[in-house]
Amino acid sequence: MNIEERNAHPPVVLVHGIYMRGWVMAFMARRLRRMGFETHCFSYPSLSWTPARNAGLLADYLRRFDTSGVHLVAHSLGGVVVAHLLDRGEPPMPRRVVLCGSPLRGSIIAKRLARVPILRWVLGRSIIDGLLDDHAERYARAASTVEVGAIVGVRTLGIGSFLGGFGGPNDGTVAVAETDLPTNRDRVELPVSHFSMLFSRAVTTQIDCFLRDGRFCPGRVE
Repeated sequence: MNIEERNAHPPVVLVHGIYMRGWVMAFMARRLRRMGFETHCFSYPSLSWTPARNAGLLADYLRRFDTSGVHLVAHSLGGVVVAHLLDRGEPPMPRRVVLCGSPLRGSIIAKRLARVPILRWVLGRSIIDGLLDDHAERYARAASTVEVGAIVGVRTLGIGSFLGGFGGPNDGTVAVAETDLPTNRDRVELPVSHFSMLFSRAVTTQIDCFLRDGRFCPGRVE
């Protein structure tokens, strides 16, 4: 990969989910670098700060890049942080966003945990205008300028099986219905669980397709 090809795409910033730090996105970032993207892993305090406050942290982080824009890849709670970032409307705004298993219509698992006082603490401040809420309107307001695609896992393997399960397809932690945004430019379902999507070659291949073309690649599931 030569310098001209590498510079042909905006930088890609990867945004992790709850209980994680930026290092968990390093494997995916490395694969994307091999595909020709400049990648950066963003870290934020997912429990001690609210998603809105973490969006401010992300906005500050993005200012190190050119105002012509960046691409974002967000896993799980990271998609909620991005929702608040879009609400801020501050440059540089992302050009394209790929959401990986983000419960943007509210997480049933988080709601069940939040109802039990002794368990509510495990969610920290992520539930303040976060995992319990619907963020479709935030993405709808940015739909004219930001292209959003969703990768959805349909392999049931995760904590949800122990917390009442789901009424439909899911990735073990997030239900497919919780990821549904009417304004998404494209979406693809893959046989991965919520956590394994971070290490899936098929997921990275689809991210590559969307960041380059604004569409996922039909039939390219490895």
